[in-house]
Order: sequence, then C-alpha cells, then structure tokens
Amino acid sequence: MPNIVMARSSARIAVPDAQSITIFTQDSADVSQDVSGVVTPLGTVTASQQTFGPFAGGATVVIDAGALPAFHATGSSPILREMMGHMIQRAPVAINAAGAIPVSALANGIITSNSLLGITCTLPTGAAIDSMSNFRMDDAFEWCVIAAGLFGFTVGASAGHTIVGPAGVGSGTAGYFRTRKAGANTFVSYRIS
Repeated sequence: MPNIVMARSSARIAVPDAQSITIFTQDSADVSQDVSGVVTPLGTVTASQQTFGPFAGGATVVIDAGALPAFHATGSSPILREMMGHMIQRAPVAINAAGAIPVSALANGIITSNSLLGITCTLPTGAAIDSMSNFRMDDAFEWCVIAAGLFGFTVGASAGHTIVGPAGVGSGTAGYFRTRKAGANTFVSYRIS
C-alpha cells in the first residue's frame, strides 16, 4: 500500500539497503537525498510516476509535494497502482452525541450520525487542526456528515474555526464541507453542498 505526502508538505523516507523508492503525483514533487545533512537533488516527478534507486547502503529520500499529494512506496521493485481517482478511505467516524468533533474525524473524511435527537457538534479549534499537519496558507481538505438518524446534525464554530454557509445537515441527507487554512491557527469550513 502506498504512503502519502500531503500537498505542500514534505517527508523524509528511509529507503533500506539495495532498495528503491517509487513516487507518483498528479502535480509535481521535488525529490532529493539527504546524506549527513547535505541535500542533493535527485529530480522532479511531474504528473507521472518515477523510481529512484536502488540505493547501496540505504538512503534518506526527501519528498517535497506540490499542490497535490505525492504517493510513495519502497522495495526492491516498488510499484504503485495507477493513482488516478484512487483514494484510501478508512471506516467512517460515528458521532451520535453532542460535543466536539475530533480532529481525527475531519481527517478521516466521513462522519456519520444515527442520533435519535438533533445534535450540535463543534468543529475542532484552529490550533488543533493546525497541529494535525504542516498546513500552508490556503491548503484545504474536504469532509462530509451523513445524518442518518431521526433528526439532523448541526456543525458549530469554535475558537479559530468558523463556518460559512448552512451549518445544519437534515435527517436523511449529507452535507459536504471544505476546510481551508486562513491564517495561523485559523480555519474556515465552507458548506459546499
């Protein structure tokens, strides 16, 4: 299974002795090698898949992703499946009582609610979201709420995290949101459908 370097972030990957690393992105990713603190460019992957190595004695490879994520895998002959339209989705996070929405629930991408009462859940604070990844200004991610219970689900604002658009998700419907970094420890979630 491939590993992911989120958009506009970087990662250091340890490649074992005599192995290679394959990198795929739909945008661009700069790839370099760190040898005792000296960083040497290996190349740029642009809207394609490319393999670097094998590395005698192993290597520390640095991937700097562009505007879209970069996927990588290591091994003697690492192969990534075609990544176009492919995504990894963990099981949805169920929230059935009022309270704070965990940062991990937003990162997961799908929140379900089967509450027998209408509930309001507050968004994670801007500081909490900022600490989950290396976000840059205007980085964004999407998530949704599926309200399958008898009553709806309302999304509430929190410190450093506001909402634009209708915050209520009616029973039997889904609400889609895009959360954007607007400043240090400051995020805005937009209702997009």
